[in-house]
Amino acid sequence: MKISLKTYCESWRKNVELHNIREFQVVPEECIGYVGKYVTSTQYKVDSERAIEESIVYLSSGCNLKNDGRDAWIFDIDDTLLSTVPYYKGHHFGGEKLNLSALEEWMSHGKAPALDHSLTVQ
Repeated sequence: MKISLKTYCESWRKNVELHNIREFQVVPEECIGYVGKYVTSTQYKVDSERAIEESIVYLSSGCNLKNDGRDAWIFDIDDTLLSTVPYYKGHHFGGEKLNLSALEEWMSHGKAPALDHSLTVQ
């Protein structure tokens, strides 16, 4: 079986998302273009929207919410409610080792745009 570069990179990305690949330092060089194309694609937007929708379904049906104004939802803010894609675009879409201090500095300036669908969470 011959595996194409696109298939390899898609498998790598999915396995990172599933946490089968952990503690990676950088996106494999051969996958930087694929990752860049994915995170700027409609598919990425749809995947992000689906994550929010599934959270809402779970919280609405799987939790005993009292609707008394005291229920709280806690989300991992980066790439769930805010996009770090602009930061990573300037850093080869993960092809450079993450400089956490630089990312935090970038985030502290309010440069991360809200993901459109996150604005609908109530």
